[in-house]
Amino acid sequence: MEELRKAYRSELLALEDALLRAGSRTSHLLDAAVAGLRDGRSADEVRSGQREIDDELERLRERGLLVLVRQAPVASELRLVHALLTAAQHVERMAGLALKVAITAEQVDHAERDEEVVTQLEEMGRRATHTAARGLEALARRDAAAGRELHELDDPLDRLQDGVFALLLTRGGERLGWALRMTIVARCLERFGDHAVEIGEQATLIVPDRGR
Repeated sequence: MEELRKAYRSELLALEDALLRAGSRTSHLLDAAVAGLRDGRSADEVRSGQREIDDELERLRERGLLVLVRQAPVASELRLVHALLTAAQHVERMAGLALKVAITAEQVDHAERDEEVVTQLEEMGRRATHTAARGLEALARRDAAAGRELHELDDPLDRLQDGVFALLLTRGGERLGWALRMTIVARCLERFGDHAVEIGEQATLIVPDRGR
């Protein structure tokens, strides 16, 4: 029985490692997608990476369900598996948002860019991936307090998005089509941060705060 429990715990650790790797790779995808705002050349790389991450997450979900079926998890283990499967859904959506950013950049590759807007979007990208790293860290460390504090990191992303929209409202003429596409990019970056916050909040499910 003890050997079975050891194998079970090992499988749980493997599931968590797979989730954390996929989350980290998704941030790298977003970095590449945002870099494509300068040259529109990242779509193929991001598309390939997104497919690989989707495949990894599908395998993770299958393994997670098998763990639940084959074993008799205690409450803490159930919370962990549920948190990992929920986080996997958010990582999958984040990878999809990175791809949307890359495709949108590719669509306007030959349009004249606005340097101020691109700089703001790059800052949004940096903050989004930073929030993702903190969210994954909170989950890995079972840090419920850090998970709850992630909203503080998300607020600047919201303000940056508002700033990008304000800038884009002043752009028109030949840049109108490009500006409209950049509103999509800004929204994707903001949503990426939202999903990162949700990942961190899974730590509060793994280690519930009984004092709250």
